[in-house]
Amino acid sequence: MERSLAILDRLAGQRAGLRLVEIAEAVGCDRASALRILTAMEEHGFIFRDPLSERYRLTFRVTALGFRHLEAAGVTQWAQPILDDLAAETRELVRLAAAERDTLRWIGRAQGAASTIIVDPAQGKAVPLHATAAGKAWLALLPEDDAIELVLRQGFHPQTTRTIRTLPELRAELRRTRERGYGTANEEADDGVLAIAVAIVSDGRPVGTVSVAAPTARATLATLERWLPQLRRAADQLAVTWGPYVAELIPEPVTRASRPGRERR
Repeated sequence: MERSLAILDRLAGQRAGLRLVEIAEAVGCDRASALRILTAMEEHGFIFRDPLSERYRLTFRVTALGFRHLEAAGVTQWAQPILDDLAAETRELVRLAAAERDTLRWIGRAQGAASTIIVDPAQGKAVPLHATAAGKAWLALLPEDDAIELVLRQGFHPQTTRTIRTLPELRAELRRTRERGYGTANEEADDGVLAIAVAIVSDGRPVGTVSVAAPTARATLATLERWLPQLRRAADQLAVTWGPYVAELIPEPVTRASRPGRERR
């Protein structure tokens, strides 16, 4: 089962697909074992093998599972109107991320820009915690050692030339984020993209984030920060409706404090 899940994760986003030997190496098993797993997954419609290139790719059945889960979470009912209103005010891209165990994932968006320049992250992808305004806003409300552990577990890799590269820098940035109450990203996750984000806090814990992003061609961090009152209002509104719709569908983050055998801090 672990290898099957690892294969799904490895094939996600692989437009050209992967060959058998690449998949076997990625999940740490021999070719025969990988082939048995791939054959079973193909029989159940989760992957398919291109007979010409002999590469394996995910099917849209996997995509459908994600959309069904988002539909069950009721994003369009409890979050979309709030995101749409914020996007209409800011005329920029508004993004909603949900905390899911040890990371954040983009689960909603609204695009308010009339310009042809669009900033558009892929839905469902994990948020780079150390390189995004959303990631910093969320991490800043966790115990610092837990936040660092989550970053290291995800991968502390540079996304651009501006990405934070050392742990002392990251700790200092999280402290600044905690003091001012919001996260910022200045071309740290994507070149030419700025963002600010506020954590959504429900029942005393950070359950997600809401952010505004814009290209450097028409915005600065100072101009984005003018929208902080509206951003915080949206976060408060989302916090009120968060529990009834998604509390049972999105597991709590796994931190040192929440692991079995440890007392909560």
